[in-house]
Amino acid sequence: MKNEQIDDLLKRLPPGAAVLSHPRWPRPIPVVNSLIDMPKVTDDELQTYMKPFWDHFKPELALPVEKPAEDSMSTELRQLMMEIANHPGRSSTEYYKSLQWPASKGNRAKGQSESLQLIKCHPIKLVRRGGSVEAIELLPLAYEKLGLTPAKHQGKGGFVHRWWVARLMQHLASMKPVIEFELNGKAVDLGVETADGWLAFEVQLDCKEALVRDLLTKDIYAGFFGVFLLVQTKDEVEQVKKIITDMGFEGGADVKLLTGIYNKEEE
Repeated sequence: MKNEQIDDLLKRLPPGAAVLSHPRWPRPIPVVNSLIDMPKVTDDELQTYMKPFWDHFKPELALPVEKPAEDSMSTELRQLMMEIANHPGRSSTEYYKSLQWPASKGNRAKGQSESLQLIKCHPIKLVRRGGSVEAIELLPLAYEKLGLTPAKHQGKGGFVHRWWVARLMQHLASMKPVIEFELNGKAVDLGVETADGWLAFEVQLDCKEALVRDLLTKDIYAGFFGVFLLVQTKDEVEQVKKIITDMGFEGGADVKLLTGIYNKEEE
């Protein structure tokens, strides 16, 4: 019997009637239940009547309640967070390449991490090459979920400053730079030891003249053999060069563009 015929038959059944279908019988089998004449039953009466039944079977009928996992990070998010924690100073695309992820997968994981307040993204302008890259900052919640303790930073500046310092460390890796190196009580972003003495490398994102003068004075008089300031724009390069000349530090200080340390092949 076709479904359409069954539907049509069911619509014409009186109250209390039903039909049974059996594969060995060509026609439906009618079933009629005797109606019981009884007064109208209210919802409250029905609830009271069914209560013993419900109480008895409630534990079996109730759906299990799943407890939320303490760590809500997926495997992908955890992989990305650990990559960022272990390799500061990289761009988002470099993290994806290190994980062997396509950009779509990396961007999806990054977006989910941002919505969970695990990371914060910072655009980094590349003046020499044009355009920008994206640096990713791990937020306190990410460190908590990873079971890690954030590194304490004693130097100046915020995340972007620290990102560039980490990038500079990669660039100078063969020279074995020392982060936040201190000489005669004065600390610099990176110190590099040479046969002639210690070199100071300073990431300077704010090139106000007073700040640059104070920085140069501090490092030169602390006894650093040479001081290299790294700045963001070509105008700042010219500005700092003039300050160095005015202070008479041409032989002991120099200025470079930060984007000069960004390796194109690594993006």
